Amino acid sequence: MTLNWRKPIILAALHLSGSKIPLILKEIDRVSLMSREEIIKYQEEMLKLLLLHAYQKVPYYHRILPESGVISDGDIHLENFSKIPLLTKDIIRKEGKNLYSSDYLHRKPYENTSGGSTGEPVRFIQDKEYDEWNIATKIHFNRVLGKQIGDREIKFWGSERDIIEGTIGIKNIFYNYLYNRYSINSLLLSQENLEKIVKKWEEIRPYIVWSYLSSAIELAQFIKKNNIVLKHPPKGIIVTAAVLFEPVRQYLEDILKTRIYNQYGSREVGVIASECLKQEGLHIFDFFQYVELIKGDHTGNGEIIITNLRNYSMPLIRYQIGDTATRKTIACSCGMKSHMLSNVTGRTTDHFILKDGTRIGGAYFSRLFLFKPWIKKYQVIQRDYQSVVCRIVPDGEIDHEGLKVIEQKIQIVMGDTCKVVFDIVNDIESLKSGKYRYVICEITKKDHL
Repeated sequence: MTLNWRKPIILAALHLSGSKIPLILKEIDRVSLMSREEIIKYQEEMLKLLLLHAYQKVPYYHRILPESGVISDGDIHLENFSKIPLLTKDIIRKEGKNLYSSDYLHRKPYENTSGGSTGEPVRFIQDKEYDEWNIATKIHFNRVLGKQIGDREIKFWGSERDIIEGTIGIKNIFYNYLYNRYSINSLLLSQENLEKIVKKWEEIRPYIVWSYLSSAIELAQFIKKNNIVLKHPPKGIIVTAAVLFEPVRQYLEDILKTRIYNQYGSREVGVIASECLKQEGLHIFDFFQYVELIKGDHTGNGEIIITNLRNYSMPLIRYQIGDTATRKTIACSCGMKSHMLSNVTGRTTDHFILKDGTRIGGAYFSRLFLFKPWIKKYQVIQRDYQSVVCRIVPDGEIDHEGLKVIEQKIQIVMGDTCKVVFDIVNDIESLKSGKYRYVICEITKKDHL
């Protein structure tokens, strides 16, 4: 391997600039060696500090925390933590600056927004301390996978709000050079661009690749269709922004000739969990997030509720992020004792709803379209209780018998009277955030009441 001269330079630059990232990395290393009992105690202390700050500095929580019994006579009662009302996007829009800390302007704040995958994006305030913890956490899980700062990497990323290749500016061109990172705009994965990407991939020989799952699938489909054999596969590819089904993981690993690692995060709270080399589930970053699962069903699948432990400018306490997951109770064989998720199963809006209230996981519908050589892209949309639209971008001649089979399998779970419409289109665009939604339920909670 080529000598990594960038790592000492980057660490020295961080130290000279006054960044806390090196110190945060040491703290992360310390927590990573803790027992489960020690981690629980550590999180309790972090929660107490956050709750006291929120009560003293944030108008919304100054009202809500005493009402919930979490703050009483200046004392914190964590046994009542679950009584704090869930923080929804509607509450954030309604309360506005009532959720800002009174000292946020002194914390080097900046504005961010949610991805907008379920409607209008929501605006958030984050700050330098949160950002440094988020960056340090990303460095940490890269190190867990064997990648050090400065090792060659490719990043598939793209958003109308994000810095993208060709428009990133001199500052970010410098950072990409220093970090040995090559950014690819995942919103522009045309056949011509995919050919250039494969050539660049072989030229760069990345140690690791970070990608939207949908971008990795498009790349793999292109490589398979054109009978390309990668001569220099990376040590691993980290995928995010969609549910990673095991058959899809195997498909990608077979074509891209490397390991696929699942990672979970969001704009609102940053990185949340990631797989290690053992791939036995996703390690929750307990030093950065406090994760609850509520409303679990008989399979153990529940709704994810997040409390970020490091954003004091706009604390998000018991934030209803809109995703579902299953908890893993058995510790990973890697030795780390962090809390874990078996897998992230999707958006709450990825579940189709029957009129009697029965919820059907979006994974059922996704599996109907996987590995069909005549389907390039798909998207399944529940319009109402009796209507499902399947948007399909074909790859060659359409298999009409295959369409009938898909229709029958949808009606098995949705009912014989459900109307299944196939909409054959030239392309299905990603969201403005760069993400891609495979399954969409348009029945709102209001409609269902």
